[in-house]
Amino acid sequence: MKEILIKNVTILTMDDENSRFFGWVLLKNGKIDALGEGEPPACSEVLDGEGGVLTPGLIDIHSHIGLYEDGLGFEGADGNEDTDPATPHLRALDKKGQVVYLGSFSKILSPGMRVAWTCASKEVATAFESLKETNDLQSPELTQMLTYYYLKMFDLEKHIEEIQVVYKERCELMVEMIQKYFPAEIKYTDPEGGMFLWLELPEGLDSDAILDDALVAGIAYIPGESFFSFDGVKNTIRMNFTMVKDDQIRDGIRILGDVFRKHIG
Repeated sequence: MKEILIKNVTILTMDDENSRFFGWVLLKNGKIDALGEGEPPACSEVLDGEGGVLTPGLIDIHSHIGLYEDGLGFEGADGNEDTDPATPHLRALDKKGQVVYLGSFSKILSPGMRVAWTCASKEVATAFESLKETNDLQSPELTQMLTYYYLKMFDLEKHIEEIQVVYKERCELMVEMIQKYFPAEIKYTDPEGGMFLWLELPEGLDSDAILDDALVAGIAYIPGESFFSFDGVKNTIRMNFTMVKDDQIRDGIRILGDVFRKHIG
């Protein structure tokens, strides 16, 4: 029996409660056998949900399940050399319009290019358009036109390939410097893609309060509390490794390590 575990997927159950959770899906012979949150079951073949494989008939068989596919990190800076470019997106395998794919140019073209896209059924796309109009009317026409002409005149895929190399090198350097200069009590992620890594300070510390000392030392970061939907955790930090040069990463992490050490004691 062929088993495949797909992790990192957002699952929408179209039942009476319309519940939504982030978790994993276990396939057996191309059909959903189990799904859930938290620690997934052991499986010999594990795929990341951002580029995971589903059989073409899967969504037809399980019509009560919808999947949301997030391309914001996968498209932007995935430096993982093991990623298979031939792996189809879940949206490409969807026959009933139950997969919604989201993407953004702000992560692959320019941080200030707040233009995003969705690939979804007509009904879902129309609902998105109505919500966008209610929220802020629309994205600026100027940035939409700039994006359009860039796609028309230049090779976006080649651009992504180039920034993947740069982002991967800077990410690895920042992790190396964290290991060298940060107190051992600080936890950190080691990203396979994207633009950020995540820090968790010891319990009881407030990253927003520590930011004042960091700014005096010439270093800025974003407290992680703002990135939670509810009840943000105060001892967390989001770090960007894409907008700084190698020397800035080396010096910045060393200085920030000294700031953290004063507060940890």
